[in-house]
Amino acid sequence: MRDPKRIFRIMKLISKIWKANPDLRLSQLLLNAIREDMFTYWLEDDNLENALKYTYNIYCKKDNDKLQPKCCKKV
Repeated sequence: MRDPKRIFRIMKLISKIWKANPDLRLSQLLLNAIREDMFTYWLEDDNLENALKYTYNIYCKKDNDKLQPKCCKKV
């Protein structure tokens, strides 16, 4: 059985990224986080969670100002 706590963790990551990038559509956010070589239908939740963590760390952490798009810098 999959860990039910994963749902909150994943949704929390999506929420943080989306709030920092409100102009993105949800599908854009998810596709930006998922590599092209990941087949999304079979993508395990832990792999999605790791991809979202990577996306958050690159684009939304305050200490990465040089890498952040303008939409993240205001958060």
